[in-house]
Amino acid sequence: MNDVEDLTSDITALLETIGYTLRLSEHAYMLASVDSATVIRDAIKNAPFDIDRIFVSEVSSPAAWRNMIAENNEIKAFLRDEH
Repeated sequence: MNDVEDLTSDITALLETIGYTLRLSEHAYMLASVDSATVIRDAIKNAPFDIDRIFVSEVSSPAAWRNMIAENNEIKAFLRDEH
């Protein structure tokens, strides 16, 4: 693995400790958690990773997407809270 793959794995593992995680693209994830966006942002910010920019938002249906890493049915199930 290279440094980028290692960092991606580390970030994914961190997010999975917070809640159900679905990777959407190289730099975007969906996360189902009881924690607030602020708590999640701070957990990422305070992690020992070199992350310059963080955006955390509460998302709900309807939503639209195209060309994601995750499969269409995975995203739809996530938005329907079927995880």
